[in-house]
Order: sequence, then structure tokens, then C-alpha cells
Amino acid sequence: MLSFFALVRKSKGNPDALPSRVNEITGKLPDFHIVHQTPNVCVLMTDPEEKGTFVYRLSGGTGLILGTLFHKDEALTNHAPLAIDEKTTNAILDTRCQYIIEKYWGMYAAIVGKEDGTEQFILRDPTGVLPVYIYETPDLYLFFSDGEHFRSLHLGPLSLDPHSAILGLQLPLLHLPGTCLREIDKVMPGELFAISRDKTERFMLWKPRDFFVKDGNYTTEKAAAELRTTVLKCTHAWASHFDKICVRASGGLDSSIILSCTALAPHRPEVIAVTHYTEGNVDSDEREFARAAAQHANAHLIEVRDSADDIDMKDLHDFAFLPEFYKDRFMIGRARYQKRLADEHGIDAFFGGEPGDTIFYTRPSYTAIDYLYHKGLNGGFFKACYEEALISKRPIGAILLEAAASTIRTPSWCLSKKFEGYTGLFAEDLLHETSIDAALAPWEQCQEGSTISKKEQLAFTFIWLPYAKPSRRCDYVRMVEPLMSQPILEAVCRIPSYLFAYNGEDRGLARLAFLDIGHPTNMLRKSKGGPEDFYKSVWSQNVDFIREAMLDGLLVKHGLLDRKKVENAFSLALDQSLGVWGEVFNLVGNEFWARRWLKT
Repeated sequence: MLSFFALVRKSKGNPDALPSRVNEITGKLPDFHIVHQTPNVCVLMTDPEEKGTFVYRLSGGTGLILGTLFHKDEALTNHAPLAIDEKTTNAILDTRCQYIIEKYWGMYAAIVGKEDGTEQFILRDPTGVLPVYIYETPDLYLFFSDGEHFRSLHLGPLSLDPHSAILGLQLPLLHLPGTCLREIDKVMPGELFAISRDKTERFMLWKPRDFFVKDGNYTTEKAAAELRTTVLKCTHAWASHFDKICVRASGGLDSSIILSCTALAPHRPEVIAVTHYTEGNVDSDEREFARAAAQHANAHLIEVRDSADDIDMKDLHDFAFLPEFYKDRFMIGRARYQKRLADEHGIDAFFGGEPGDTIFYTRPSYTAIDYLYHKGLNGGFFKACYEEALISKRPIGAILLEAAASTIRTPSWCLSKKFEGYTGLFAEDLLHETSIDAALAPWEQCQEGSTISKKEQLAFTFIWLPYAKPSRRCDYVRMVEPLMSQPILEAVCRIPSYLFAYNGEDRGLARLAFLDIGHPTNMLRKSKGGPEDFYKSVWSQNVDFIREAMLDGLLVKHGLLDRKKVENAFSLALDQSLGVWGEVFNLVGNEFWARRWLKT
């Protein structure tokens, strides 16, 4: 992962603080070198070992953009120049970086400042894949992307913010403001952090509501063509940076789409696929479908047998975490096999199908209301009600009444209601002191003006970003989720939600759009197996280690978890506690996160 530090001197700060801190960084972390420097700003980074990561320099020494940039033109695949001309630089400065959002897309962090030093801007791209954290001292703002490199500086003790932490545990996959640590803040996806002589300001430059379209002429054919073209172009843009790509092929719809799109990239990279299976577990064995997808894409398939014997939970002691909680029960096995595959096969990048469930809108709801909003009451409305009934398994009469009522009073939808009453293993007194609504308010404001079904789709697309919080990666191999591309997100905003329920099928629009690209069987299947049985085995073989870690751990000591609830979870037999063991399993990584970050 791209690792950088950006130091910005405060106007009233000690002038010697900046060079002193730079010397400290290069002394403790000799792999870092200066890539941009002015009297008030210094940016340092390591030489990126992963392909497709660059430094884009603005003219006049006014700043740089770190990461990967493509032009947001009709082609979407054109690479941005490494040297940004004076005209473009002036446009970026004059619009306070809005020009970057409107004219480029990719994965990046921009560090840009006016020549007279009066203002400095830090922009994080709308996908949020590249983290940007903030640590403040009396003299400096220190921005960074890699938690382990920051920890290596030993800048001072860090303390847990219990309210942010309980939200991080309760809503672990959501992009929430701040981090779990009092001393570390973060720039949100699509947010601009502006520093002037006497103050700081924050602006959301990229907002989903800016792309909403009320369009009664949006047809199924138009929507399918837009979705297909945008996904193909974005996938091809990412693929253009790599010669050998490994696609994680689960055998399901989303990964099959990405596998086929990658194989069609104009420069024809070598594409291989990897799928996982557990010996003797027929229900979760997806090899038949993964083989069909790989053969259709003319890709070599690697079949990895998952065994609990290959998983050592003690590896968590050595994991490198970002400064915010992370939930991924698969991270231990994934880190091992990806590094091994990359070494053995010379892989430049791993591609995946996340977040297809939300991009393509799995289990859409309120789509009949969405139809009324866009097209009004006509013959197609009853078809929309029927399609929603097929997907939701609700009576069509109830859907008709619900839609009719929406013409009198607009129904409300709030993401926090999805989590009401859920206490899990958490300390309930702390939960009651914490406001989910306040934490989610910035994102809900960005969706104002959308229909209830679009709000639901966007909430879980733009907030639910587990892949943006890596625990540990093969630093020299790029991890890419092509569906998490800005042009695709904007297309999802534009396309009316009811169209995603095409033909009354889960992800129906995606099935239509890619039917002739992906393998027909995989494009039409409605369900697939999962790795739950495998992780039950991992749990069974490591339960003593997990019990000791959780009962005597920092999450309990800091009052985030209720010890009695945790004890009860371990007292249940495995087949009696399918939900409970999974929750404990997910919390184990966060226990070791706490041990690593709160170490004195």
C-alpha cells in the first residue's frame, strides 16, 4: 500500500519543528525520502513497490497527487500525465481541488498549496481506498496513510476514545468520522481538509446527491448499457497498469463479471483466477462454477484447499493495523495465500468483485416507490410492484398500498434504524451513551434528495467499505476492487433504483448487462456457498486461544465488551451459537488491534 507522510507547519508554529520532524522520520524510517518541499510543507514517501502507483506533480512546485489517476473523459481509461500543466494546476488551485474531483478518478491523495503559502489542501479520493489520517502537534499537522509507519515514530502515548470505539465495533464496516483513537483523526472519502493561516476547514467535495437524476425516460436498455460500459472501462483502466492479474473467483455473479471484464482488457494481460474450497464440504464447494467462469474467460484457475490446520491465530500478534477497527474474519488466511500466490506466480495485482452486492443492489426494496417518483402512475407501475414482490417475497397488495401512501407522505429511511436494538456482546451502558445518528449524519446529508430505495442502495455502497481498511497486505502487490471506481459509483447514483430489480431478480440489471460477457450459468445463478463451515473448523481448533485473548483482553478492560456476555458465548456449543461465535471471531482481530495500538 502506498505510504506517505505530509507535514504542514502551523502559521504560529515553531519554524524549526518542520525540518526537525522530517529528520526524525528519515532517521527512524530510512526508506522514506522527500518528494515535495516548501518552507511550510514537506511530503515524504517510500518508493512504491506495487505497480500502478505514481507521483503526479503540479506545476510551479505547488503540490502533488499520490496514487493512480485516470482522466474522467468518455474513454475513462486514459492515464493522467505525471507532470500536470500550468493551466490544469491553476484550475485545481482556483477551485480548491474541486477540479480534481470533476476531471479525474482513481485512487489518490492530493497535497496541494497556494504559492504564497496562505492555504494548503489535503484531498482524499471519493472511494476512500487510500487512507488519510491526521495527527496534530502544537506546531504541525501530520498526515499519513500507513499505520505501522506512523507507530514506528513513537510520537507519544495514544488513548482510546470509548464512544468512537464502541461505534467502530458496533458498525465495523462503516466509514465513520474520526478513528477509535483520541489523538488521530482522518480525512473522509471525497473530503477536503483546508488549512489557512488561522484556521482549518473541512468540505465534502464529492456528494452522491450531486449525481441524482429524476429521469422518466431512463429505460432498462439505457441503464444496462451505461452499467456495462462503465464497469468495462473502469476494469480495463485498472488492468492497463498490470501484466499479470489474479482475480478472486468465488463462482458467484460479481467475481464472474470482473473476471470476464478483466480478460477483455485491450492490452490482454495474463489473467489467472483463484478459488477456495474445503475438502468434503459439498455445500460450500464452488469449484464447478469457478471452473466455468475461468474457462469462459480463458484464464488459468488455481484451486486452493482451505484447511483449519493452515491457520494459526497467533499470527494476529504480527498483524499491522490501521488506526481504526477492522472486521474481517478472513484476513489471516487471505494474507498468507495472497503472498504465496504472488511469489509463486509473479502476480502484479489481485482483482475482486467487491462491492458487487451493493453496486448491483442485492435484495432491492422500495423499488415500486422509486418507480412512481421517476415515471408516475402508469401501466409500468404494476410491473414494478410485481418485480419488487418477487424479490422481497412480500404480498403485492402491501407493496401497492405502501407505494400509494408514498404519494401522500414521503416515507423516511434512516441507516441508524438498521442497528436499533442490537447490543451483541457490547457494554450496553456505553452503547446508550453513543449516538449512531450523529456519527452517520455527514453521509446521510450527502444523500439528501434521493428516493428511499436509492438512499438504501447508496448507504451500503458508499459507507460499507470493508476493503478500504486493510489489515495487512502484500506491499508489492496491488489489491484492486474495480467496482469501487468513482465513475461506477456515479453511474449507480444516476440509474433509478427500480431498474436494478429488472425482471424481479436479485441484481437483475447486472445479469442483463453482462449476460453475453460472463459465463451464462454464473450470470443466472441466484445463490452460492460460503466459507462458514471452514471458519467453524478454525474456531474449534483455536477456541482456547480465542477465549483467553477475549476474556483477559483490552476490549473487556476498557469497558467496550460485557465480560459476562463474552463468557456466555464460550459456554454455548458451536451448533447452538452460530451467530455468537461469528461475532466473537470478528472481534478477535480488534482485540489484537487494541493490543498493538495501545501498547505503551
